Amino acid sequence: MTDTPYNGPITKRVFVKDILKQTAEVTGVPADVISGKIKTRIVVRARHKFFYDCVDKLELGCHRVGAIAGFNHATVMNGVDLHARRNDLPRVSNYDGIKHRAANLARYHDNKP
Repeated sequence: MTDTPYNGPITKRVFVKDILKQTAEVTGVPADVISGKIKTRIVVRARHKFFYDCVDKLELGCHRVGAIAGFNHATVMNGVDLHARRNDLPRVSNYDGIKHRAANLARYHDNKP
């Protein structure tokens, strides 16, 4: 065993609650309001940002994000699309977490003896 320090990348696990907290800080809308049922414009736009970030950054499917946040998957899909269009962001094609599952499956088969 060597005493050389680890110089690799430092990674941090990100959770949905972290994305919710970050969205609340950026938008100025409290986290409990974002995850609530209020439908004012500012709250809905913050909620759409939260949905987009969960699907894009965490690579969660819309069903999973909806289940976590307490919304229907179609509401999440619509919010993701609207946020992307409104802010000139790339559309997320990972609605069902397929990209993430495919990557894991490919990694599994590549490392299989």
